[in-house]
Amino acid sequence: MAPLKRRRKARAVMSKNKITKEALEKVLRSNRSKKFREDLKLLFQMFSDYKNKKYTLLSKGTPLILIATLLYILSPIDVIPDSLPFVGGLDDIAVLMYAVHTLSDELKTYKLWLATKDMRTDPALTLINRVEKHIEEKKNQ
Repeated sequence: MAPLKRRRKARAVMSKNKITKEALEKVLRSNRSKKFREDLKLLFQMFSDYKNKKYTLLSKGTPLILIATLLYILSPIDVIPDSLPFVGGLDDIAVLMYAVHTLSDELKTYKLWLATKDMRTDPALTLINRVEKHIEEKKNQ
């Protein structure tokens, strides 16, 4: 293939990829995808806390789903090759959506855990809990 034809072909592919990227960015900026992006961020935060042994309340299958999702996304082998214009990243997005949907209950539990984290570590609340427990024990004696 002549260099000029290769350049034209490369420009055409880059143009299609640019259109795909712009379309994807538009979708990601939409309100509907805002919750998905927040859940996705929370999913990776949950995995990080689990990996660092800060969060231990995951069901048995959850780490497997998280690891499989990460491996699929990071793997160069895809059901739909990433090099295909318009559809290259759809399989990765579908896998992420599946993981977020499948782990929605886990995410709710993790959100609750995050919301009450300060209550568990606040020294004043810990002292109050100890005093209440002591009073309860005295009543039962």
